[in-house]
Amino acid sequence: MWGKILPDMEPANDKLFRRAVASGYFAGPILLALLLYWPGLTAWFQKDDFAWLGLRGLVHGWQDFWWALFAPLAQGTIRTLSERVFFMSFSSIFGMHAFPFRCCAFLTFAATLPLLSSVCAKLTGSRAAGFWAMVLWTVNSGLAIALSWTSNYYELLCAFIFLVGLWLLLRYVETGEQRFYVAQWITFALGFGVLELNVVYPALAAVYALCCARRVFWKVLPMFALSAAYTAMHFAVAPLPSGGPYKTYWDASMIPTLATYWKWALGPSRLILFNIHPSLFRSSLTLFLSLGLASFLAWKLYRKQWVAAFFPAWFLIALSPFLPLRDHIDDSYLTVPVIGLAMWGGWALVSAWRAGHAGRIAAVSLLAIYICVSVPVTRSITVYLHNQSQRIRKLVLGVAALSRSQPEKIVLLKNVDAEMFWSAVYDRPFGLFGASEVYLAPEDLESVAREPQLGAASSQFYADPVIAQNALAQNRALVLDVSGGNIRDITAQYRSAANTQEGGAIASRVDLGNEFLSRQLGPTWYPNEGGYRWMPKRATVTLRGPRAPSEKLYLIGACPAAALKSGPLKMQVSMDGEKLALVWIRQPEGQCSFTFELPRQLTGRNTVEVTVELDHTFVTPSDSRELGLAFSVFEIH
Repeated sequence: MWGKILPDMEPANDKLFRRAVASGYFAGPILLALLLYWPGLTAWFQKDDFAWLGLRGLVHGWQDFWWALFAPLAQGTIRTLSERVFFMSFSSIFGMHAFPFRCCAFLTFAATLPLLSSVCAKLTGSRAAGFWAMVLWTVNSGLAIALSWTSNYYELLCAFIFLVGLWLLLRYVETGEQRFYVAQWITFALGFGVLELNVVYPALAAVYALCCARRVFWKVLPMFALSAAYTAMHFAVAPLPSGGPYKTYWDASMIPTLATYWKWALGPSRLILFNIHPSLFRSSLTLFLSLGLASFLAWKLYRKQWVAAFFPAWFLIALSPFLPLRDHIDDSYLTVPVIGLAMWGGWALVSAWRAGHAGRIAAVSLLAIYICVSVPVTRSITVYLHNQSQRIRKLVLGVAALSRSQPEKIVLLKNVDAEMFWSAVYDRPFGLFGASEVYLAPEDLESVAREPQLGAASSQFYADPVIAQNALAQNRALVLDVSGGNIRDITAQYRSAANTQEGGAIASRVDLGNEFLSRQLGPTWYPNEGGYRWMPKRATVTLRGPRAPSEKLYLIGACPAAALKSGPLKMQVSMDGEKLALVWIRQPEGQCSFTFELPRQLTGRNTVEVTVELDHTFVTPSDSRELGLAFSVFEIH
C-alpha cells in the first residue's frame, strides 16, 4: 500500500496499485541492490580471499581440522562460521569459482533486508519507516566493500545475526513466549563464530530494553557475562597487537575517528573519490544531514518517545570497538553501525512527511542529498573493486596457465607494482591454481615490498638471486613481465641482459630440497626426499660468508627416535675448520632448529664451508643407508 510508504498518497480503491506496492515493498530495495551492486556480485577473489581459500589444503586430519576452525589467524581473529566454515565448505563444493561465494554474500544481504524492515517497523510503529530504512541502508557506501569482496562476508553475516537476535527479543517482549528468548540466546552464541563485534550485542539489547521494555532489562544482563567471558578468552589466546595499524589507542584520538566515520556514513565527505575536495559545499551537505537527524531526535525525545535514542545508540555501540583503531579507519566497519543510522533516517523521513508541507520539503531535500551522494559513491567503490578483482584474475590465472604449460620451470615476475603485490601476490594465490614456484624477480625487491609490516619476511616473496641465476643458466626459468595488466614472456631478453653463468654466486641460504642449489652441497648428502635430505656421519654445505659480526648460522632439521637408540647424539658443527658450540641431542623431534654464534674472523669471507659431524648413525630394516639427521635449511643471516 503506497500510503504505508509515503502516507496520504494512496489512490482510493485501486487494488492493482495496492498489490503492486505490496509486492514492491521488499522487491524494490532488493532490485535496487542488484542494480547498484551487480559489479560486486560478479567480482573475483582478491587479497585475503586467497589465504582463506588455501586453508582447506592445510587440513590433513582431525587435528588440522580443529586448528583450521579455531586457531587465531589474521590479526588474531577466530571467525569460525563467517570465514573458516564459509571458505572451506564453498571451496570444497564449488572449487575456485568466485560466483557462488558472491551469490551467498548477496543472498545473506537480501535476507537481512526484511529483518531490518520488520525490526524498524516494530520499533517505530511504521511500515513506511521500515521500507525507507531498507533503502537508506542499501545505498550506503559502507556496504560496498562487503558486497564486493568475499573476505568481508562476516560483516553481512554479523548484520543478519544482530537483526535476528533483536527481532527475537522484540517477539519475546510482544508475546512473552520463552522460545523467542531461548532462540535469541542461541543466535547470540552463534554470533561469536561470525565476528568479534558480537560482544556488543548485549549493549544493544540493554539500550532497547531501557528505552522500550524495561521489564526485560534483567533478562538481558546475563548476556554481558558471556561477552565478558568471550573477550577474556580471546585476549588470552590472541592478545591485542602492540604495534602496526591494528594497535589500539584508548585516548582522545577516538573522537576524530568517530567524526570521520560519521561523515563517511552520511556520505558527502566520500565525494573525494570524485576529486571534490573539502569545501564549504561539502561541509554544508554533511551539516544539513546531521541537523536533520539531530532535530528529529530532539523532537522525539522532547515528546518522550525514548525509542528514538536507540538508533544513534546502535550506531555508536556497533562502531565503538573500531574507534581505538586510530591508524586503521575502514569503510567496511560501517556495515553494521549504519543499520542504526538507516532506521533513524527512515523514521525521520516518514515523520517529516506527515508533518505538513514544510516537513515534506525538508524530507525530500535531505533524502535527495543522501541518495545523490551515496549512490554514485557506492557505485564507484563497487566498480573499482570489481575491476581490481578482474585484473587480479587475469594475472593469477594467466601466470598459472603459463606455469602449468612448463611445469619444470620456476616463474619470475617482473614489474609487479605495489597495489598488485598487496592485492594478489602477498597472499600467494598461484599455488591454488597449480603454480607453486612463482616468485618476484630479485632486483625488484627495493621497489615493491619494503613495507614496515613485512619486515624481514619480504625476502620470501622474491627469488634468491643465486637460484634465479642458476635457473636461467639451466633454461629452467620463465620470466614474465606483468606491467600494465598484460602478461608477456620476456625470458630471452631477461637472460641476455643478465649474467647467467651458473656457479658464479653463492647463496647464504640453502633449502636442501631445492635442486637449483644442489651444487652447494657436499658429496655425502643423500637424495632429496620432498624438501629435506638425510646426512650420514659427516656432511658439508657451502654458504656465502657472513657480512656482519652479528650474523648467525641457522640449521633446521629433524631427529627421529631411531637416531637416539644408542644414546644421546653428539653434533659438532664447524665453519672453515673453526669449531662452533657443541650440541647434544637427547630428545627426538619432528622439527628441530639450531642457532650458532659465528667466529668474528669469518666476517667478510666470500664463502664458508659448514661441516656437520655426528658421533654415530643408525640403520633401519628397510634402508641399508647409514643415517644421521635429516636437514631442510642451512642459512647465515
